[in-house]
Amino acid sequence: MNLRKIHTWASVLLIVPILIVGGTAILIAHHDSLGTKTVLLPMASEQKVAVRDPLLSYEVRAVASEGDGTRLYATKYGLKRSENDAAPVDAGLPYDLRDMDRLQSGRLLVASKEGLFLQSAGGAWGKLADGDFRSLSREGDGFLATSDEMVWHVSVNGIARPDKTFAAPLMAGMDAGAAPAYTLEKLVMDLHTGKFFFGKTWEWIWIDLVGGTMVLLGVTGIVMWRRSEKAKARQAQAKLAPRRSAAAVPAE
Repeated sequence: MNLRKIHTWASVLLIVPILIVGGTAILIAHHDSLGTKTVLLPMASEQKVAVRDPLLSYEVRAVASEGDGTRLYATKYGLKRSENDAAPVDAGLPYDLRDMDRLQSGRLLVASKEGLFLQSAGGAWGKLADGDFRSLSREGDGFLATSDEMVWHVSVNGIARPDKTFAAPLMAGMDAGAAPAYTLEKLVMDLHTGKFFFGKTWEWIWIDLVGGTMVLLGVTGIVMWRRSEKAKARQAQAKLAPRRSAAAVPAE
């Protein structure tokens, strides 16, 4: 078997993984605009339940209790409420939640991938700030909410404002050359995701280019392979045709 055949058959065998990687890369990069989180897959849900690990299935990040026995769960799949140990139901925040705590007034403060949210006295939810928030920590009577871009201070009254004082020492560390080193591992990851070329905000361009190219090469490869196989079949038939004709002529 020559190298051309090895290349051809390797491509045929790997075409499915290539299409999966390329297609899913694009879906991951645009999961918000495409709404893939809202597309329910019953089979996948059954597999998660089969694990029988509730914290793993719901991906719980924080919990809180009400005075009447109600429990609240901040999960990757939104805020869930359980009354009297009943099965949890959605509680109004269908986002990827990261952390949850209470102000002194009893109102819930929630950090999520889609922003920082505060519960009103009537139970409705309002967004205090946009951003990808990671954690909440107490600071005096209020809280500090940390996002990818900055630290926010949330007062006891639920008013959020950027707190730039926490970034100042880090900036001084960068100016002094004391910031974490840029390692080979980080470079490899940034090259892989496209962040090195386009930054975090626009890395989807790189993902679309690479993923789209992989899908295009995969599809065109299938078409070219099929055409090649058909051409070989026609050539084989053409070679057999004269022999069949000669065999059909009776001997004199």
